Amino acid sequence: MSGADVILAHRLPKNSVDGLYYLLVSDAAYAQIREHLKGEFTTHEESDEGFDRARVHVRQLEAQ
Repeated sequence: MSGADVILAHRLPKNSVDGLYYLLVSDAAYAQIREHLKGEFTTHEESDEGFDRARVHVRQLEAQ
């Protein structure tokens, strides 16, 4: 596996989302699985060198 999508997936965990416990889903993945996801998601944008702004969806989770 290689390419821009793989690089972006590797970089997304290094994001600017507040908090320690959350689920971050790419926009493409969210479009495919959103009907199966529970909870409230907010739209968030991330930027990384060499990439356009990436839209993601974030659901805050509680610590277990």
